[in-house]
Amino acid sequence: MISQIVGSLLSKDIGRVELMTAGGTAYELTIPLGVYETLPRTGEKCTLHTFLVVKEDAWHLYGFATPFERRVFQRVLDAKGVDMLAKMPGKPEVQASLLMTFMQVPTNFVRTLIAGPQNFMYVLDARKRDLESK
Repeated sequence: MISQIVGSLLSKDIGRVELMTAGGTAYELTIPLGVYETLPRTGEKCTLHTFLVVKEDAWHLYGFATPFERRVFQRVLDAKGVDMLAKMPGKPEVQASLLMTFMQVPTNFVRTLIAGPQNFMYVLDARKRDLESK
């Protein structure tokens, strides 16, 4: 597993960044909005804690500002009902955006999960419709 990437920030957009390591390898990572807001300027050193999700059709590398955010993300993927994200039709970036929306404030996400899978699925479905309408 790739647990952390340290490198120079090549580019940043809402939802994604590119980092160039000292060894010359560039990585593209999906990030939550909260991470975007804490990023340094392009060209400066940046450290992101990462989690790699391997699916049948693609590998997705997610970046987080802290190990805590990464742990919450890992637990979320194991939660009942969240595995349906992998089965959703549509673009991977929409699926990632759905999950990352919740990750903006990990404590709110945890509260949503504790409220029960039905509540989580309702909120997730509403967010999916909102993203697809754009």
